[in-house]
Amino acid sequence: QTAFTGEMNAKQRYVAFAQRADREGYPGVARLFRACARAEQVHANEHVHAIAWTGREARAVLERLGVGTTAENLRSAIESETYEVTQFYPALLERARSDHQPMAVRSLTFALSAEREHVGLLTAALASLDQRPPARPIYVCPFCGKTVESLDFRKCPNCFTGAKKFIKES
Repeated sequence: QTAFTGEMNAKQRYVAFAQRADREGYPGVARLFRACARAEQVHANEHVHAIAWTGREARAVLERLGVGTTAENLRSAIESETYEVTQFYPALLERARSDHQPMAVRSLTFALSAEREHVGLLTAALASLDQRPPARPIYVCPFCGKTVESLDFRKCPNCFTGAKKFIKES
């Protein structure tokens, strides 16, 4: 439930961040934020399945959005994703393993992997923000949320979905 709520809130933040980046003239960053939002929705969907597997219903409490400048939003996103990678998901995974919840372990593992990628992509975007690089394609796996800039593989390294099924974010 905690992970589901976190992913739903992250999705909403990324959608709002993308709108701000578009307004400020950062189409590449806006595309990245939209890709992250899509990945967070994939994670939320996986968490719903894991929760349903336990016989419960997924419920999320949405937080009030705080949107700053694109640079501030990138810093905020990096901070949030770093927390998820270093503390949040490792703790949830440990609990899911000890509670013998294989669907939760699967769902949380996929999310953790994608969040690591988000940290790298967001950090690179912040580092090159002043140069306003051209928008590059970003692809999201519809089953695990893996987020990449190129499809240099035939199957997703996380969930083995064919690379042709990845969704190109526009």
